[in-house]
Amino acid sequence: MSMKPSYEELEQRVVELEEQLHATGVNLALRKSMELFEKTFKSQIDAIFILDAGIPPKIIDCNPAAENIFGYSRSEMLNQTTQFLHLSQGAMQEFQRRLYPKIIDQGFFRLDDFMMKRKDGDRFHSEHTVLPLNDEKGERTGWISVVRDVSRRKKAEEESKKSEARYRLVTERTSDLISITTFSSEPHYVYVNPAHEAILGYKPEHLIGKCPFDFIHPEIARNSFRS
Repeated sequence: MSMKPSYEELEQRVVELEEQLHATGVNLALRKSMELFEKTFKSQIDAIFILDAGIPPKIIDCNPAAENIFGYSRSEMLNQTTQFLHLSQGAMQEFQRRLYPKIIDQGFFRLDDFMMKRKDGDRFHSEHTVLPLNDEKGERTGWISVVRDVSRRKKAEEESKKSEARYRLVTERTSDLISITTFSSEPHYVYVNPAHEAILGYKPEHLIGKCPFDFIHPEIARNSFRS
């Protein structure tokens, strides 16, 4: 006939069950946290690199976007230093020269415009955000580096500047009056071309901010700007 467990034994069993439940809860929370990190890591459109603390650092891991942007497979990039992603060794050293003072000063590094290189040799404009990884003692163990391909945006900005330059060349050389005014009940000039001085006798800088009504006959003004 078995003996009933003592109170101390029951108490010990309760403690053991609580510890098991706690460990299960911690493991579950850790697993969920890791799953969330992995989904976030893989779903980003920016390249994300996890690097070690070497100089130059080696690539410990990277997301699918890094493969898409740089043209290398993940296996080709792992355990390689980041030098092969830069235009040259000098470019990499310039990046590091900018990096370390900012990390010391503000704890992270952001660079709005830099040039990187794809596997096929194509150069592209890039934005960078770099964060240090530290252990519990504050010692640096690695880096998280995020790279965004902004080549399309830069190309659009360049095309916009070229288009603006062409437009300005045409408007400033034509003998016709060209002006831009605000669209309101009391409009004012925001741009007038040089032809205004030749035809009306007013320098462009004299007209900026003025109302067109002030320079034409009142009757014409009422008919031209009637709402």
